[in-house]
Amino acid sequence: MMSDWKRVSLIFIAGLIMSLGLIMNPGYFSHDEISWGIKATSGNSLSDISFYNIFHYNEFHYRPLNFNSWLITSYYLYELPQLYHFLIVLFGLTNTVLVYFFLKREVDSKLAVLTAVISTIMPTIAFVNGWIGTMADVFWFMCCIVSLMIHQTNRRLDSLNFPLIALSLLFFILALMFKETAVVYPGVLFIYVVYATYKERSDFRIFINKSDIIIFLLSTIIFLFYITIRFKFLFPSDGGGYGAAFSNIPIRMLEYFIYPFLINNVELHGLFLQHSLSELITAFCIHFLLVLMLCKQDKLKYFLYFGCYFVTAVPILILDMSLPHYIYASGFVTAFGISFLFFENKRKRFASMIFFVLLAMHGIKVQVNYVSTGSYQNNFVGTLYSVIKGGNKKCSYVIKPEAGSTSWVAVRAIAFRGYIDDVKIDNNVYFEGELDSELVERPKCNLSLDTKGRVFLIEGNDGEY
Repeated sequence: MMSDWKRVSLIFIAGLIMSLGLIMNPGYFSHDEISWGIKATSGNSLSDISFYNIFHYNEFHYRPLNFNSWLITSYYLYELPQLYHFLIVLFGLTNTVLVYFFLKREVDSKLAVLTAVISTIMPTIAFVNGWIGTMADVFWFMCCIVSLMIHQTNRRLDSLNFPLIALSLLFFILALMFKETAVVYPGVLFIYVVYATYKERSDFRIFINKSDIIIFLLSTIIFLFYITIRFKFLFPSDGGGYGAAFSNIPIRMLEYFIYPFLINNVELHGLFLQHSLSELITAFCIHFLLVLMLCKQDKLKYFLYFGCYFVTAVPILILDMSLPHYIYASGFVTAFGISFLFFENKRKRFASMIFFVLLAMHGIKVQVNYVSTGSYQNNFVGTLYSVIKGGNKKCSYVIKPEAGSTSWVAVRAIAFRGYIDDVKIDNNVYFEGELDSELVERPKCNLSLDTKGRVFLIEGNDGEY
């Protein structure tokens, strides 16, 4: 019989193999990682960094543990992106191992280990493990699953263990300090209590276990206190922050349900504009078929699947924009569903393998996108530096992307940069359409941006060389 140590080793080895595309990324995905990296490396030592104040709860984003962790890791690893990505993948795989131990106590070790292994390539999980900007999602989930596992132990004891209750609540508070999304934790607890109560007693008297009642009530009080002091900063009266409306909820839920099986989609937002109706319907029907095969006529299973799939997305369903990392936890739910089918019978085992292949293809697509984005970005920054370093210092450089060039990567790459090493680019480098030539006295030097991210000087510029 395989020991836990061997199963954990299997999860890490398989997870690293299925995450090779994430680790291979030679650059970064967006301006977030770049801006924080520049901020962290601008000083000569850690003491030069202006760390986030833990008492600044009156800001739009109150994520002190995340921001400070991001600064520290960027200070040491920003110039080594592949090693940086490797570290984030390890953090992500730690979550996978925690999910394994949680599920092992609720179902069985075979189902738990298969869920853990295949979850590593689920598209939403690959998206989070590959984007350093989503470090907050990795850690708020980690703190919440640890909190849930502590309660899982506590509720099975013969008597109340208040130190364990306090420890469980502490990890919930830590999760809140990593990301606001952790406010969903009381909802997660409720779903777990419903499931565990029915499993133990075949009824829904969720008020029976005293530990369940206490931890739910106390976590709800923490949630209410957090929302009370943070609400006006999360939803400022001046309209700052994210756009939000309750009317967004149905469309967001539909997008998040379609996304896993929409293989060619990476970033999710604008999903209905980017894909044909037939692609959208196909992706929806495949996911719906998975749910039907998994739940059949069992209403509790439908509640558990949809509840677990959407519960961590509840705070962001009202937003005007959808993104894959908002449903990070749903990847574990889908992985569990596929694993459950695999062990049910031979017919469903074949179906589960088809579902897995489709989701794995999507996860690989996400990884390929990260590698191509990082390579493009490195080409752009390196060649832009070379051109400007040896070019006319009096020029305003205007970049014109060639057809098919993913210029948004280039825009992100210099969005928060004043310099590339010793070369000033702020108010010196523009993309086509940004520069009003009538208002600029400096000569204009035109650059082309090819499909690989390389910058070239175009002959016939206004400047002298």
